[in-house]
Amino acid sequence: MRIRKSVRVERARICCLIRRHTEDFRTTVEELVKPEYGAFFDSRNALEAVRYDSYGKPYMEGREHVTFSLSHSHKMAACVLNTAPVGQTAAPVGIDLQREVSDTECAVRVSSRYFSEGEKHMLAECAEDPAAYRWLFTRIWTRKEAILKYLGVGLSRIEVADSAHPEEHGGAFMESAVTSEILLPNGHTTEERYAVTVYAAQEDVRAALAEQQ
Repeated sequence: MRIRKSVRVERARICCLIRRHTEDFRTTVEELVKPEYGAFFDSRNALEAVRYDSYGKPYMEGREHVTFSLSHSHKMAACVLNTAPVGQTAAPVGIDLQREVSDTECAVRVSSRYFSEGEKHMLAECAEDPAAYRWLFTRIWTRKEAILKYLGVGLSRIEVADSAHPEEHGGAFMESAVTSEILLPNGHTTEERYAVTVYAAQEDVRAALAEQQ
């Protein structure tokens, strides 16, 4: 697989990197974290300090100045870090990466069961355009999972993640999209599109916007 677009975003204290996902997710994490974020860690073996809580949320034991979130979907993986000066505690951050869904009927079933009324209303506005519906569904789903990762809870609490009202948990979204070119068995190529959403504290997002001006 050839990566058509690789995205690296630095916004205030928040750094995000998206790359090709290898078969070994730990290797992918090392490829994402070490080259780009090594300066934030106080040891070459920082990844050895990674632990997982009861919901599967990763954290670095003894390194409260770094919080991070990981996601992968098919051929792509993403990592986001939030950092603070050593001795301080970094604010939580969540990221989700999803390949665009291809089954409209499945998207309709999932949204009817798990989406809030506000989210369903957003989808209803493009109900007559299946392609737009699938892409918006994918984006909403990444927003919901990013909120859950920020909160440190699992999919069993999906009802608390209402992307139509991100302010409920004190955060805001940063969104992007990435495409990859896939070589098919017949020798032809096709593109896959992925939605990426980071959910972070509003003050961090405001700082990010200020950096862009």
